[in-house]
Amino acid sequence: MIIMQGLTILVFQAMKVGYALALFQLGSLVSVYLGHRLFGEVDFYRRLSAASIMCVGAVVIVLAG
Repeated sequence: MIIMQGLTILVFQAMKVGYALALFQLGSLVSVYLGHRLFGEVDFYRRLSAASIMCVGAVVIVLAG
């Protein structure tokens, strides 16, 4: 937990907050995958496609800035 907070502070120091928050959306792909593998959540492909759309939006925000 402390490591995650430290990394978050480092990212916020290195780039603008809006861009950093957009990049944090990439973690949704990991969450969807782990939810499917560990907990057997249903609608994996629907959730994965929604997370992918959010990640594409995050990449567009970062590249446009």
